[in-house]
Amino acid sequence: MHVCDIAEETGLWPAGLTQGFYATIPKDETFQVARTRGIFVMARIIRGWSRERCSQLQDWLCSWIPDDMHGGIEARSVATATIPLATELSMAIKDGGDYAGASLDYVNCLDTIDVDDVIRIAEAWGLDPCIGVALKGIYSRMKRFCRVGRAISRGFLGRIGIWQGCSLSVLVINV
Repeated sequence: MHVCDIAEETGLWPAGLTQGFYATIPKDETFQVARTRGIFVMARIIRGWSRERCSQLQDWLCSWIPDDMHGGIEARSVATATIPLATELSMAIKDGGDYAGASLDYVNCLDTIDVDDVIRIAEAWGLDPCIGVALKGIYSRMKRFCRVGRAISRGFLGRIGIWQGCSLSVLVINV
C-alpha cells in the first residue's frame, strides 16, 4: 500500500513529509512584512498527491464553481478570465463608452484560512472524504520552519493558513 493511500484512510503521514520551509518574497520594493508573499515548500510526494487529486476533482469542482471563477480549473486560466474583459474594455474605449476598473490584492490571504472549516464545507458539498482525511492529517501535523537567507528557525506547528504551491490550496481558496 502506498503512503498516500494510507494517509487517505487514516490521516497519518510520515513526519518527514509534513515538514516544510516557509520563505517570504517581497511583493514590491518596500520590503514591509505586510507586503510579502509567503511561500511554503512541502515534500514532493505531498505536492504530487495534491496535483493528482486536484486533477481527479475537476468534475466536482466544475459542479459548484461559477463560470467566472478560474483558479484551479483545467481549461480556465488567466487568459480565459481576462480576454473577455479586455475585449469589453477595448470596445468601450473604441466606441466612447463608459468603463471603470479596480484592482485588489488579498494581503496574506493564505495565512488566515482555517483549513478545518474549509474541509467541513467541502465535504458537505461532496468532496471525497478520503481527501479531507488526508488534508486534515497534513495540516494537523504540519511543522513549519522559516528560512531567511541561510538561517532556519526552530520548527513550529501552525493550525491556521494554507501553503502556496499546492494544487489543493487553490481548491481551499475557492471553497
